[in-house]
Amino acid sequence: MNKEIGIVGATGLVGSLLLDILVKRFIKSSTIHAFASDESAGTELVCRNKKFIVKKMTEDDLEKCHVLFFASSEAISKKWIPIMADRGVLCIDKSSAFRMDPRVSLVIPEIHFPNVNDLKDFPVISSPNCCTIPLALSLFPIHQKYGIKNIIVSTYQSVSGAGKSGIEALRSELLEIDSETPFPKKIAYNVFPFVSHFVEDGHTDEEFKIKEELKKILYTAVPEFQFSIDATSVRVPTFVGHGESVTLGLHKPAQKSDIVQCLSQYEGIQYEDFPMFSTPLECEGKDEVFVSRLRPAENFDSGYSYWLVCDNLRKGASLNAVQIFLKSIEVGFFSS
Repeated sequence: MNKEIGIVGATGLVGSLLLDILVKRFIKSSTIHAFASDESAGTELVCRNKKFIVKKMTEDDLEKCHVLFFASSEAISKKWIPIMADRGVLCIDKSSAFRMDPRVSLVIPEIHFPNVNDLKDFPVISSPNCCTIPLALSLFPIHQKYGIKNIIVSTYQSVSGAGKSGIEALRSELLEIDSETPFPKKIAYNVFPFVSHFVEDGHTDEEFKIKEELKKILYTAVPEFQFSIDATSVRVPTFVGHGESVTLGLHKPAQKSDIVQCLSQYEGIQYEDFPMFSTPLECEGKDEVFVSRLRPAENFDSGYSYWLVCDNLRKGASLNAVQIFLKSIEVGFFSS
């Protein structure tokens, strides 16, 4: 079946990488359409020697697609997804617009995928936050076997998480050039415990997303184990790749070798034993979540700490969305 594939937000960081992955995998069997703002309409994108003319978003053009990837703002998703879903178009959304909607599954394909019948009335699937994805993927194989009771996570998030403007801001500051910035403070040679915006209780919206999304994902997959989580999100002056420091406590006792086995045998995880470890610079352009520095944590009974890194633009965003699409084909969404 030749599929009509649309990317909303094709000119952005995530959208352009989505286009690259889709062209590499699907260009021979599908037609790919690039959508963006009215200002970008008519411009040309070149990807792997293929040319794409950017289209503005119209109901007629969007409706022609079998699947739409939304890699734009929350406002764009809220405007267009209900319209397209009502017309039977599968919508895979990278924004936070529908992540906590009870009708919508929050999906990491290696962990959980909704039943095809559950998608018939509202064919929308949300892809989690770029920090939630690697965190959940690393926790899940441990959680399903031993049950996680407590989680403390601190994230170290690159400027690409703020889009092209974040990259340009860091680059300009390093070159000591005045430019606009999406950040509240100077980011070059600096870190600050602030990503997104503050909410009423003193957390940031990013921390809230990580906590609530992780609960939705893991409770859906393993409902018998409940856990508490605290998160601190930190912006750091790296271009691509997020790091996370994770400490957890378990319901059931486990040896370090048990945790190693859980991590090293799970799809999508690259476990690195002592003294090896990876950094954001080394994970850029790679699909796996890299987990290292596993060690006992004395603040919890049967507790462990580890370090992970992940390319936030690939598995943290575009690749996960493509994997959702591939899984939807596998389970027969387009033949139902």
